[in-house]
Amino acid sequence: MVITGGSRGLGLAMARNLAKRGAKLALCARNPEELERARNELAEHAQVFAAVCDVRSDTAVSGFITDAAAALGPIDVLITNAATIQVGPLASHDRADFENAMDETLWGAYRATMAVLPSMRERKQGRIVHIASFGGKVAVPHVAPYCTAKFALEGFSTGLRSELVGEGIYVTTVSPGLMRTGSHLAAEFKGNQPLEFLGFSLGLALRVGSIEADVAADRIVEAMRDGDAELVLGWPAVLLSTLHGLAPNVVGEVLGVVGRLLPSEAGARVAKRGSEVRKEAPGQAIIDTLDGVAERYNEL
Repeated sequence: MVITGGSRGLGLAMARNLAKRGAKLALCARNPEELERARNELAEHAQVFAAVCDVRSDTAVSGFITDAAAALGPIDVLITNAATIQVGPLASHDRADFENAMDETLWGAYRATMAVLPSMRERKQGRIVHIASFGGKVAVPHVAPYCTAKFALEGFSTGLRSELVGEGIYVTTVSPGLMRTGSHLAAEFKGNQPLEFLGFSLGLALRVGSIEADVAADRIVEAMRDGDAELVLGWPAVLLSTLHGLAPNVVGEVLGVVGRLLPSEAGARVAKRGSEVRKEAPGQAIIDTLDGVAERYNEL
């Protein structure tokens, strides 16, 4: 089983879940230190192949899939999870932000999928899970590049499902809502970075409709096993996506109000990771409460 972006966050939660079920795992990520910590932990429970890989590179992805198959045997499951959340007002983002989001989220998933498909088609079996996002169903303010890429991934994933299901290959599109993994430290922030970071962190700290990563991982693995077409995680994601389908104008107006309440100035146009912005942000007492969950999912 291959998991891209498997060294931390939801990727690591899914890897832990699958390891306990006896799966052989192939993980890739860009950060070698995070990847090695994840490999060491998971190796206590499962056979693990781990390699540094940037999913934005055709050569890197192709090589990783080839090496994973050589180490573990034919790949029967692919989970594409690699993505970076970019936070800030539209005025702070440029074309490069959108292109980078598309290259990592959409084309990264495409590269991995195309690399495993020939073998799956030959064996007429396989499972592919694309971790999209609630933001790929309803675009929310201040994450425009991320939402754009996730919308594209939703289309790619559902299109694949319709073409491959007749060949015994089941594609599942997963759209999680807000999740407690420590992602506030790995996200990239522009604009008024301290306030953007605080706003992003508050939803996690206050648990406003957020879902626990271990719960999400279990539901994703079950959906993959059953060959489900779609899984939306978290009641706010289910509610808003349903309302958006029924009354898109109303939901759009509500999100417009939310957008007007967020910091509007373009501010910094050079992105910083949340781990860099953290000390500049107000509300340190609230932010500190997230350290435990960030450590648990290898994001601290």
